[in-house]
Amino acid sequence: MQTDSVLARGLSKRYGRADREIRKLIRSLAEVRASAGKKTLFGGDKEAAAVKAFLEQLFETCTALVEVKALNVASSKAQSLSAINSVLGSYRLVYPDEIEAFKAWDDFFRYQVTVQPDKPWLKTTV
Repeated sequence: MQTDSVLARGLSKRYGRADREIRKLIRSLAEVRASAGKKTLFGGDKEAAAVKAFLEQLFETCTALVEVKALNVASSKAQSLSAINSVLGSYRLVYPDEIEAFKAWDDFFRYQVTVQPDKPWLKTTV
């Protein structure tokens, strides 16, 4: 299935700078799924590095979404994750071939909402 270019342009206009960060987030999610269970040549864990890169990109994406007022800093963890989930829901329509990336997001979202609902997940800036 092809990328819907009209919808992609609409999302790009709606989210501005955050659009680029969201697309990077989707790529990092795909990398998490692709590196699952793989080791480097010297025995390092590729998945751990991919998860770390995903979390860093998630924070960058949240920052960009706050700038465009799609995310509120003062909202709870569940509200923030739900907002990001709805944004990514729109991007699922634009990038239907990124099935594995969105599966990785679904796993992360489900775990954060059900297993660790009270643990803070966004970095606090001082």
